[in-house]
Amino acid sequence: MIAISRFILGNEALAVPIWWSYAAAEILITAGFFFGREIPAGAAEPADR
Repeated sequence: MIAISRFILGNEALAVPIWWSYAAAEILITAGFFFGREIPAGAAEPADR
C-alpha cells in the first residue's frame, strides 16, 4: 500500500498516513476477533450446517 503513493505522487508524502490507517485497521480487526458481537437474548440460535 505504501508503494501506491510512490507510483502516483512520486514521493513518500502519503506513506505515514497510509501506514497508520493500515495499522489502525489491523488493530480493529484483531479486537473484533477477541471482543466480537454479543448475541442478543431474543435472537434465534444459529443453524447447524
